[in-house]
Amino acid sequence: MTGAGPGGRPVLVTGATGLIGAAVVRHLLAEGETVRILRRETSRLDLLGDAAVEHALGDVTEPDSVRDAVRGVQAVFHVAGVVSMAPSARRRVWAVNAGGSAHVVDACLDEGVDALVHTSSIAALGRPDGASAVLDETAVWTPSSRNTAYAESKRAGEREALRGAAEGLRAVVLNPALVFGPGRADEGTGAIVERLRRGRIPAAPPGATAVVDVEDVAAAHVAAWRRGASGERYVLAAESMHQLLISLIELTDAAAQALGQDWPGDD
Repeated sequence: MTGAGPGGRPVLVTGATGLIGAAVVRHLLAEGETVRILRRETSRLDLLGDAAVEHALGDVTEPDSVRDAVRGVQAVFHVAGVVSMAPSARRRVWAVNAGGSAHVVDACLDEGVDALVHTSSIAALGRPDGASAVLDETAVWTPSSRNTAYAESKRAGEREALRGAAEGLRAVVLNPALVFGPGRADEGTGAIVERLRRGRIPAAPPGATAVVDVEDVAAAHVAAWRRGASGERYVLAAESMHQLLISLIELTDAAAQALGQDWPGDD
């Protein structure tokens, strides 16, 4: 499937004011697409810069505003999500990541949208069975007390996208690893880097994760729209699946070196 190009029906991006969403917008505009974004009235627009986009005001937790934003578009990139492990954010995390996804899928089905690209997370793959286990797109979720509310909500959200695929919507799911890129110093991985720059991360916890550049994630979104298989999910990480994991100590050390900072892990 290809986009309509300049002058054609727009594509909608939710979460367009965040790190991943803004990068997706830039990539779509570079390909000549007309882009509409769904955002809250209070959303910060700094990451979008002077991007020429249509603005639909609303919230993914408000089904009427979602349907209004979806009406008339050819494709939806559902990037909006809340990343938080704080117990106080649990209700918002579920409302946006699970409930918001359901609203987007319902609107796409009702409005006859051609395609949906849903941004999930590697957290939705669940926990690996054993320290040396490697997760990929075929991973089966295993209930565990170690699964966070965030992971559970992202799993629920991608299940909504797959429900859409089962009901006839062309829906593709993407599972990005930990995303790094130029963003805000008070959000996400930007906050981690800023704390490290200020010397406020004295040590890294045990464990491992995978990382990926935001520009690669954005390019993958467009590729998923063009060529992704409906009902499938794709892991987005910087290395092959057999070299996926990087320890949190290694990750913090690499970031410190990039910043020219010393931290206890270097000793």
